[in-house]
Amino acid sequence: MSRKFLFHSRFGGVGLAKKLVDEGYEVILFTPEKNDGLRYEGICEKAETIEKWEKSAVKGTDIFIFDSVGLGEYSDELRSKGHLVWGGGKTQDLLEVDRIGAISFMQSCGVKVPPTWAFKNKKDATDFLQEFEGKYVFKACDDDLASSTTHIGENSAEMTSYINGLEYDGKFILQSFISGIELSTEVWFNGNSDPVSPSNHTIETKRCWSGDVGVNTGSQSSLQWAHKGLDSKAITEGLGKCFARLKEMKYVGCLDINAIINEGGLYFIENTARHGYGAVYALLQLLGMKYGDLIIGLLVDGMKEMQIARNKYGMTIRVSKYPYPLEPTKKTAKAVRQIFGSLTLGERIDIRDNGATYWLLDSYKDDDGKFYTAGIDGIILELGTSAPTIKAGEKFLYDILKRTPPVGDAQYRIDSFERAKKNIPVIKALGYETAT
Repeated sequence: MSRKFLFHSRFGGVGLAKKLVDEGYEVILFTPEKNDGLRYEGICEKAETIEKWEKSAVKGTDIFIFDSVGLGEYSDELRSKGHLVWGGGKTQDLLEVDRIGAISFMQSCGVKVPPTWAFKNKKDATDFLQEFEGKYVFKACDDDLASSTTHIGENSAEMTSYINGLEYDGKFILQSFISGIELSTEVWFNGNSDPVSPSNHTIETKRCWSGDVGVNTGSQSSLQWAHKGLDSKAITEGLGKCFARLKEMKYVGCLDINAIINEGGLYFIENTARHGYGAVYALLQLLGMKYGDLIIGLLVDGMKEMQIARNKYGMTIRVSKYPYPLEPTKKTAKAVRQIFGSLTLGERIDIRDNGATYWLLDSYKDDDGKFYTAGIDGIILELGTSAPTIKAGEKFLYDILKRTPPVGDAQYRIDSFERAKKNIPVIKALGYETAT
């Protein structure tokens, strides 16, 4: 049976669209950004409107993939029409977009959560901080701002200053700071809403520049490893407590719990209810089958066991160009788009047959069959590999970036896996599963 994939991408998922094309599948991509320009032109077919995108699907045969949250009602509507849909849904929106709702969900399942307070305005929060001294974490309840505005205050006074300096006026939460190791644990759920083995862990760097300074961009590098199954300590204390509820809610797709672990156990911080970027690229470095065949197996055949290499690490490093990490606001969107276009559009991307994977993002393919930068946001690609040790994978990737960088003046962290190397022995000592 010939199938095609209808890929809906808001952020970093376009690399998966190319992966499907490389595997021989027909792909139709829809990106809702108004100024998406040349991104992925020549790499796969792009739909001009979401209506055309939807109408191109053969019901019950072709597969919709949503790489982001926020369109849960539409995703569920497609399912109700009889379409095959991976990711997306009202439950996904609840678990990632609605921070307060997600915390209530986790608490109802028995997962530990740091003390959390929700606020509708700055004044109520600053009044609270005047009365209760402490170290808190600020998180906006706006999905588009979640990474860039997350802030750990050193004390109540510093947090008050931070909040008052924000232009953001929406809802937000303050959480008591929990010391420990940050660790993500992910499980994929098949078309029957069954958890699929194995689960996996991710350690990321989230600040833009080496030494964990600069803007929080979500993920500058990712290190992944897979469990042996679904019975690890992190699952038992975290996602495993949610399996029954997720089955009732007909959850289909990926779900990742970002948590803090210490001697007291696992404390839920936030969810990623979709493919995480660049975590998914690190995970797919370990995949022993086609990504497209995996999605088909999960949705159509009810697959319960993924072909994932154990005792190895999947690793990716984000490669960008200046003026990244500049991000547009509603007021500056047009100007920022013009800046990226004038400074980064049209540079040849040097892709080599060297054993690494080039997960192309801000790019397009010209008539000459070569790849060029699309001038959209400066996030050119994720460079990936897998290795039996972090040291071996790290050396391999950095040798490529130093000797044959994919673009001129390439930007990337030079300490991408230092935190992982320090944290993994601690994670192991705490009783949580590692790759070695």
